[in-house]
Amino acid sequence: MGMYFSTFISGIQEFIPGVLRKNIRDVKITRLLDGAILYQTSANIESIKNIRFFNNSFEVIKTFEDPRDIDDMIKECIEDRSIGNEISATIGKSNQGKTFRIITSKENRLISADKKFIDKLESKIMRNGVQVDRSGPDIEFWFLQRRENIGIFMMRLTKHRAYEKVLQKGELRPEISSIMCLLSEPGRADIVIDPFCGYGSIIIERSKIPHHKIIGIDSDRKKIFDLKRKTKGKGIEIYPSNSLDLSRIKSDSIDKIITDPPWGIYEKINSKEFYERMLKEFLRVLRPGGICVILTSQKELTPELAKKLKIKIEGRFDILVSGKKAALFKMRKPQTKDLRVN
Repeated sequence: MGMYFSTFISGIQEFIPGVLRKNIRDVKITRLLDGAILYQTSANIESIKNIRFFNNSFEVIKTFEDPRDIDDMIKECIEDRSIGNEISATIGKSNQGKTFRIITSKENRLISADKKFIDKLESKIMRNGVQVDRSGPDIEFWFLQRRENIGIFMMRLTKHRAYEKVLQKGELRPEISSIMCLLSEPGRADIVIDPFCGYGSIIIERSKIPHHKIIGIDSDRKKIFDLKRKTKGKGIEIYPSNSLDLSRIKSDSIDKIITDPPWGIYEKINSKEFYERMLKEFLRVLRPGGICVILTSQKELTPELAKKLKIKIEGRFDILVSGKKAALFKMRKPQTKDLRVN
């Protein structure tokens, strides 16, 4: 079994082990950390690269318990006679002739390491037919020291794009949309709606998982026009409408609602009035037992209204989105049809 280290959105760690086991086989969790997981699996590397709720994944070469600093970790690798074989197996034949660099990080900050140690380890790695390129390499080897008293030497498998260059302002990152879709307990027979679909990150992500029907609604006609072009041929129904008025949708007809409504921070809205009206409409269209997953900054208001409207909150995950405090809520409509509120 290979060992891997993957990072994810900080704050959702209790959800990750279960969903990881559903995505790849023979998983053994070694360490669950804040925003990261160390695990073993016999799954192939491509399967790991394709896990969409991870930010980045690495193949682990060596771990260190309670390392003093990065330099000690590098020195130990230089002196370890078996590490050459581990590095060779990790690089593999497919990477021969490519370039690499070594990156050192402590508690999520890039730091400098002793140059003489770096030079010696680079020489050891170069025996595998790869060359040093410190500016734009094909391969990255990382030394990571975490505050949980663990150190890791590993090779990077994935590198996500610079989202600030490819995403629109306010557009959700794919990893967040993926987690939201998975929180909704996706099923093949699902009829899913995103009433605030915006740029379409959530509905596009949900379309990658088997479903019956997906509907996207937004009041911004330009976004709807652009999204229709983006999702053409994907079997997604998109139309413009007031997102608080879902009158085109029958009561008790939707299995899942997955959405990122206005937070009430940047928009000129009465948050309490807006959210109460929104949740009442969600209750109407959801079938009994249906699930709603929302991302919001209204971390106190949402539970207050859920209690008032008799919606059960089954999960709450406090996260950061673009540096702003937010929460993911998983809510379920009661099975009973008696949803009268005071």
